[in-house]
Amino acid sequence: VPFMFFPLLGEFDAESNPHELLRSQQDAQEYLNFLLDKMHTELLDLGESVGGQCGKRNVEVDVWQQKRTRGKGSAKITKLELQESPLSRAFTTQLMHTIQDHRRVLRATTQPYFVVHLDIHGARSIDEALLRQFGTSDTIEGYRCPMRDVPIRVQQRTQIEVLPEILVLDLMRYQYSGYSGQAEKVNRPCRFPLVLTLPGGTTTAGKSARYDLHAAVIHHGTSARNGHYTAVCRTDEDTWTHYDDYQVFPIRPAEIPHLPAYMLLYQRSRT
Repeated sequence: VPFMFFPLLGEFDAESNPHELLRSQQDAQEYLNFLLDKMHTELLDLGESVGGQCGKRNVEVDVWQQKRTRGKGSAKITKLELQESPLSRAFTTQLMHTIQDHRRVLRATTQPYFVVHLDIHGARSIDEALLRQFGTSDTIEGYRCPMRDVPIRVQQRTQIEVLPEILVLDLMRYQYSGYSGQAEKVNRPCRFPLVLTLPGGTTTAGKSARYDLHAAVIHHGTSARNGHYTAVCRTDEDTWTHYDDYQVFPIRPAEIPHLPAYMLLYQRSRT
């Protein structure tokens, strides 16, 4: 752990000794979420203390009724939003979860995330995983129609409603095993591009977006209970550096897409 973050370890797990936490392995995704949430809260507090307009600290819940274009009644839409801070403006991805029948949307929920959890099980690349998770729908049998109170068949879907400036992807490399009763690591390869294009089908607006990879967190090891983290970061337009504790060395861009990434940090392309 970089020593500049050492004082925060006690807040990450208040019941543990920070010195013990320093010697143990923490989950990189959970720790990043903790740091982002902590910085977001401090920015809101700072904005309030100087009379700024960063907004409130808590998640706002807004529920309203949207009139349907066909048929009678209205769909219930629940919208959860983080109040704005400089950090939330950069990192927040807004996802929309919808349930609809063959004619209309019955229910929708939008929710903000600093880190997007991506199911890579069975996927050969994150492009395939993104298209499967945000570009397709699942059929649900026996859903109770909110107006007629009868079981119907519906489609459930999740799409990206608001794209962030910085897209953080958590590749879900851990899954529960009914055989061992514990979490196990998914070690199969899952390629990721240096330039990511989100297809239009993954967003509610139907528009594609391009992102450039700037960093990746790598988990080395075959177990979900231990291992070693390293990171690769873009230090110039075509220059990448691999950080392994105190060892720092260059790495060829062609090697990066084949690394066993656990987290990917993309920035929206300017071109």
